[in-house]
Amino acid sequence: MSMLKLSRSSDAQPFQSVYLIRISPKGEESFYKIGRTEQDVFQRFLYTDIPSWVRVSESKLMKAEDAVLLESTLHGAFRKQRCIPKIRFGGWTECFFLKPEDVEWVKNVLV
Repeated sequence: MSMLKLSRSSDAQPFQSVYLIRISPKGEESFYKIGRTEQDVFQRFLYTDIPSWVRVSESKLMKAEDAVLLESTLHGAFRKQRCIPKIRFGGWTECFFLKPEDVEWVKNVLV
């Protein structure tokens, strides 16, 4: 995987979490969302428009500028596996069909 050249801009908070969540809509194929937040990951989805079929797989707190770079790098690494969920929610463009070995690789990156 190659590092992407990105702007180093980030949100106002000095630290953010990069996370991997599994989304399993009833009657549909499961997929994963890779994102970042300055909130606690559980709080990020507590009051959102994503239904309750979300499970946090892994997250890592880091400097905000590192979180921006890591999130973008992970998105780029899996760009060919991007999926478009039937239900739209905040961050729906950051969803991917990941193979089990991809999930394990991302988890290891976030440990």
